[in-house]
Amino acid sequence: MGGLAVLVAGCVTSRQQALSPEQEQQLRQNLVTPVEAGLTITHRQGAVVVRWREMVRPEDPVTVPMIRREENSHQPRIFVRLNGGRAVPVVVDTGAPVNLLEADTALDNFVQTLDPQHLRHAFQGLAGAEEAWFGMVRQVTIGPELALRNVFTAIRGARHERRLGGWLPVERWKGDALGMSTLSQFAFVQLDYRGGAVTFSHREYFAPPAAAVAQAPLIWTNAQLRVPLRLGGREYAALVDTGNDAALMLSSNVVQALGWAGLAAKGRREVYVGLGGERVLRRFSVPEMRLGEAVFQRVPAVSGPEEFGVVLGSGFFYRYCVTLDLRRRQMWVEQGRRR
Repeated sequence: MGGLAVLVAGCVTSRQQALSPEQEQQLRQNLVTPVEAGLTITHRQGAVVVRWREMVRPEDPVTVPMIRREENSHQPRIFVRLNGGRAVPVVVDTGAPVNLLEADTALDNFVQTLDPQHLRHAFQGLAGAEEAWFGMVRQVTIGPELALRNVFTAIRGARHERRLGGWLPVERWKGDALGMSTLSQFAFVQLDYRGGAVTFSHREYFAPPAAAVAQAPLIWTNAQLRVPLRLGGREYAALVDTGNDAALMLSSNVVQALGWAGLAAKGRREVYVGLGGERVLRRFSVPEMRLGEAVFQRVPAVSGPEEFGVVLGSGFFYRYCVTLDLRRRQMWVEQGRRR
């Protein structure tokens, strides 16, 4: 998950700041055991397996509006309510394995916190690893009809902000997101970027369109979705990451293998913000990209961190209506219509 941010000159500085002692104390006041949270934690072959029962209502598809896009960002955002509180803007983020909340968001909405003695994890982000707490939201409401119960979430253990003169906060990156732990509960999720709407369907399957810009199989790997892409005559399993503002993000070793290092070196510098802080990347154009049977020319790309491999993000999707058919494991890209 990564958000595009403009490079700020002058005396504005950026920093990654750990939670204050007061925030940690507040999180600890809401501690519950895994049993109280409704979680089962087991250790299998060196891995930690977490199970819970998340329930989805209603039966019919529900469509909610996207929030108007922020400047420099194409990420699909919607409003949700946590435990009946105020509406909170979150990114529908297919690149996040689990839901993610800022510590302030969790505290303001009475999210139960899981005792960190039972479960700890560090998420690899755009600019490095970031320790996380975990919690349980008893109800997430999307629009007037869609209710999700017993929603497991990660809680950020740090925050990223920009300060004027090194002390006055002027901007904060908000990392609240609906991740794949919840999105995978649905038969399909449709992101109509052009129409400004998101549709969630729990029971009703997606009816394939008569015509589509592109279609590709979805590969479910490590709680994330990938699609096969052909770049420079080679095939890669690209992460489908709607929480990433890049059209294409290619690790430097992929850029090198494809012979595009010269293109990337001449590219414009852009600042991307995500878990772990911010990172300056080089933007360039990929001569050709094949998604399914469709060919796209001169696709914008950035050379990103090694851990990300190849990422297909909202910088590509925002021109279209994208449907993730999670039951049939297919991705459909249509033209969509402005509403």
